Amino acid sequence: MGQLDGRTVLITGGNGGIGLAAALACGAAGARIVVWGRNVAKNDDAIATLTDAGVDAHAFVCDVSSESDVVETARSMGVCLGD
Repeated sequence: MGQLDGRTVLITGGNGGIGLAAALACGAAGARIVVWGRNVAKNDDAIATLTDAGVDAHAFVCDVSSESDVVETARSMGVCLGD
């Protein structure tokens, strides 16, 4: 069992660089990974890298500099942000 078994970790910018490294580390510790990034192709590549490493991972296109985009993306994931 990993330290993060049963947990979901959301990583903004997790489709490259330090974010992808963090996603791989958290995934190796047992977490399900959710990547938010603006670039569809980079998201797809990151998910391929993560799944090849045995990580349960999903990606969503989201620009975290836009509050409405964050709210919309969170709601599409079924996350309740309140009113």
